[in-house]
Amino acid sequence: MTRWRMFSALPALVLLAPVACYVPPDDGIARSDHDTAEQADASRGDAPERETEQEQEDQGGWWSQPQPAPRQEEDQTRGDDVATLAQRAREAYEGRDYDGAVRHLEQALDQAPEQGVLWQNLAAVRYQQGHYQRAEELALRAVDTGDQDLAVMREAWWLVAAARMERGDRGGARDAASTARRFGEAGDGGLGGF
Repeated sequence: MTRWRMFSALPALVLLAPVACYVPPDDGIARSDHDTAEQADASRGDAPERETEQEQEDQGGWWSQPQPAPRQEEDQTRGDDVATLAQRAREAYEGRDYDGAVRHLEQALDQAPEQGVLWQNLAAVRYQQGHYQRAEELALRAVDTGDQDLAVMREAWWLVAAARMERGDRGGARDAASTARRFGEAGDGGLGGF
């Protein structure tokens, strides 16, 4: 009887092993395919180095997600503010100032709640802080924004899986991991890619 219990748990362990081995990306940021290509170029030395903060801001912040062309000057200012806040959040996160990262991301979300990547990154910060229930809620909000960025969707679902696993919900973690796999490979190590 004891052997049966041991072997019946084996498939669950095999399925959930990738979820339990969460290793955040090097800088922990969910990136679009464009950012991944830039990062690969930079590692080969092909990419030109950014010289000023203004140039970094002009390049759209840290996720370089395509933005619709603004129709009014107000929209342009709003986009610049969101990009600046996102950059500050990234810097705070890299400095392990998670409270600062949360503050900047929440300010950015006040201006652009339709950007799923902001919700996903906030979820990743909350996960790092150990707030697993809140991380799951925020990651699901990233999914619900209707954002069609497959990388954000995939990372959000992996983060849901990791948060559920941390809370002991293995069945829920398995379901979330299965959903994440539908959005592509998770070979980049990315759970909660902030």
